[in-house]
Amino acid sequence: MPQYIATATFSEAVTGLTSADITAPNATITQEPASTDGGITWTFGVTPNANVYDATNVLSINLAGIADLGGNAGVGTTESANYVVDTQAPTCISITLSAYTLV
Repeated sequence: MPQYIATATFSEAVTGLTSADITAPNATITQEPASTDGGITWTFGVTPNANVYDATNVLSINLAGIADLGGNAGVGTTESANYVVDTQAPTCISITLSAYTLV
């Protein structure tokens, strides 16, 4: 399965974001969140689960797991836009034969 990189951008620098704060339906967080700009922008790896087709998925971050640099804890959750997980292999649903005469 390919790994995708998700990006979460906060209104101010935060600390404490971990994979335990992130819900990823039909996927696994495969790289812990990390920030290279002091805690405003965070990236993490998301790998879709195998053999799934689901057109209704959103990443969700529980903001109670984070705090700003002043120690104020986050409140509530935030969600991504909807995304599709399609890791199912194609299948053949029918085979038809047309009339054929040997000559």
